[in-house]
Amino acid sequence: MAVPLLTHLHHLPPRLQSALTLHLLHHVSSRQVLHRRKRKAENGVDPLIRLQKRARGQVCEGKPMPTIKGATSPQDILLAAALKGDVSLANAVYEATPAEQHAEITNHQDPVTGRTPLSLACERGKLGMVRLLMTKGADVYLNDADTNISPLMWASGCGHAGITAVLLAEGEADAFFPATSGRTAAMEAARGGHTACLELLLEMGGIDVRQANDLDGTHPMLEAAAHGHLDALKVLMRTRGAKVNQTDKSGQTCLLLAARNGDVRMLEVLLQAGAKSIPEFVHYHTPLHAAASNGHLPACVTLIRAQGVAATQALDRNGKTPADMTGLAHVRAACRVA
Repeated sequence: MAVPLLTHLHHLPPRLQSALTLHLLHHVSSRQVLHRRKRKAENGVDPLIRLQKRARGQVCEGKPMPTIKGATSPQDILLAAALKGDVSLANAVYEATPAEQHAEITNHQDPVTGRTPLSLACERGKLGMVRLLMTKGADVYLNDADTNISPLMWASGCGHAGITAVLLAEGEADAFFPATSGRTAAMEAARGGHTACLELLLEMGGIDVRQANDLDGTHPMLEAAAHGHLDALKVLMRTRGAKVNQTDKSGQTCLLLAARNGDVRMLEVLLQAGAKSIPEFVHYHTPLHAAASNGHLPACVTLIRAQGVAATQALDRNGKTPADMTGLAHVRAACRVA
């Protein structure tokens, strides 16, 4: 900083040049000393100050990164650590706070999202963080404030089998507990096609695959069928008590959903297991109506071969047959072949 200033002193008398040069050098040196003292002071303050900088990505003079609510307290820093899976940062938070406060900050719910550190770690698949939080008193029954989604639902819904196993075995999490939406961990796992999580919920959680959403009547098998997860559906169908023709509150069955999606492999599995052509309650559409209206010729052929003439002659609430549901000539012809 002093060099550019010194270059402008050549027009002054030599004695004045010397005096000003010494003054400038002394000023720069003093600023450097003050800067070093400031840095030493910052490094010697409360450890939580350094943790806040680390959580914000501002260690020394680094660039800031997005965090939860700026991470201005131990609770916020722990939320940020859980989100990133930073076990060392979480340990540093615990080391900087009294032991009697560990359970309190561990189960702190973010005031905006209602999420806890355990909830975030389960969603992100941070197994090491989950284990650490549980040793510090994390409550596996403390669900998200607004949605009532449990840590187990986050883990199984995101396909994190290791965390699902830990929550069930070590935390004794309740696999039956529904969220505000009425959904359960099994529904979330089936929706995502996470067979390993489903098997854990069946073996360790003892779930009932027939447990339905109180709001709309959906259940795990319907979720698997609706999203095309045949392997997940097979796992559920093998379970004792599973009902392949169980409907939701609108009358939809696994067979109808598979037909709507044109999933021939799933249709064959369901038909072999005894699935029936039950019409839904709203429009009284059968699986063949659903397949034809969506233009799924192979699905139509599969259903007609399995169910015969009766399937092609079924009428919906408007008196329409499956052939009337499509504008595709080849699909219409297939549905009228009988």
